[in-house]
Amino acid sequence: MKCLKLRYHYIHEVTRDNIKKISENFKYFEANYPNTAYFKTIAVVKSKDNLKNIELQPYIASQKNRTIFLLKHHKKNDIITSTDLVDLVIGLHAPSHNDEKANFASVTPFWQSTIDLLDKINSYKCLNMFGINVKINDIIIAGDLNAYIPGTERKRFLNKLLSVGFVDLWIETNHLNNCFTYEDDNKGSRIDYCLINDESWKKYTIDIDDNTRTPNGFTDHSAIIITRNK
Repeated sequence: MKCLKLRYHYIHEVTRDNIKKISENFKYFEANYPNTAYFKTIAVVKSKDNLKNIELQPYIASQKNRTIFLLKHHKKNDIITSTDLVDLVIGLHAPSHNDEKANFASVTPFWQSTIDLLDKINSYKCLNMFGINVKINDIIIAGDLNAYIPGTERKRFLNKLLSVGFVDLWIETNHLNNCFTYEDDNKGSRIDYCLINDESWKKYTIDIDDNTRTPNGFTDHSAIIITRNK
């Protein structure tokens, strides 16, 4: 589970049946595309006010179910116009692979198409080329990116994403890389991230809450808490 300002909680690998259970107690967004996926990354929210779920999944080459895209505006009404500056908030659950030497046939298209998409959005600061007439201010990427070990293919993809104009908020705010967010076989790793575009990261602070990570609990990941400074 990942959260932004204690408001957005990104939950990955939620099956269709469990999405129905979540809907009984929580407000949430899910991508309508692709609607045939066995599991999806969804966004559980305290309120749907000032938020809009948009479909950019068609521009992801593979494993589109691992993404969700929300627009957040700072007006009192729900109408977003072409002159408004809005934030793009993205939940990502990057594919993992236990064998770094194995064939990345599905991992590589996911990462490369995601990087290309975010590079284009960050360069033009708008979504007009995708048929959505808005201007983008902050771009916030939060999620389990399954990248930690230097020199691995997944870490190279993460570094490539950073190179198109994003920063790792945890590192940029003078924290150590060895603050783990996930543990497997008594080995810890920081695989949960918040990335923010170069021009905007100074507006935000970040914390990690390990209390969410409990045996047989709701999640085996720490919560990444991002707060926007006023």
